[in-house]
Amino acid sequence: GAMLLNTFVPAARPLGPVLVGLAKIGLTVTLFFIGAGLSAQVVRSVGLKPYLLGALLWLVISTASLYVILHAV
Repeated sequence: GAMLLNTFVPAARPLGPVLVGLAKIGLTVTLFFIGAGLSAQVVRSVGLKPYLLGALLWLVISTASLYVILHAV
């Protein structure tokens, strides 16, 4: 579908990189859910809070790690 759109609708070409980025994010999330053994039903039942907490924790740890790496002696 995306190849045909890109080939036959020149005005849609700027959307190509955006769609590729979204596809990569979707694939990454899907593979994470498969690896973690999560289904859509489980994700819905848990709610959004744990995922936001996990994302915040990841952000804090990655920022602290980057700081340590950049300022190491």
